[in-house]
Amino acid sequence: TTLWEGGVRVPFLAKWPGRLPAGSLYHEPVIQLDIFRTALTAAGRSVPSDRVIDSVDLMPFLDGTAVTVPHENLYWRFGAPSAIRKGAWKLKGGELYNLATDIGESTNVAAANPAVVSSLQADLNAWKSELVPPLW
Repeated sequence: TTLWEGGVRVPFLAKWPGRLPAGSLYHEPVIQLDIFRTALTAAGRSVPSDRVIDSVDLMPFLDGTAVTVPHENLYWRFGAPSAIRKGAWKLKGGELYNLATDIGESTNVAAANPAVVSSLQADLNAWKSELVPPLW
């Protein structure tokens, strides 16, 4: 797995007859961590309250009852390397990409967007400050 879109962008399928509309598509990004809270909710179980659960119940988004997006930011960390995505912007290793126009991450637009880089780096640093140091 890598921080490139080819490593983090994968299809996600869900089927629940009678609950999810057949053939519908959801275009907002989600993350595999969301499966935990979604599965707990679907099973009628409560989410553990003795720890922080970095997960969102996707059902309101998938069935169309939610009008917002599941995540303002998505974060990834593989050892020390890390990345953040906010909307169409993705920052990793000081490189900035606009995924709306460059899904292949071929053009680093960091130099032309220093305010975006600064804002995303601040968000990424705040998220990383909450994590334990990587053990690998």
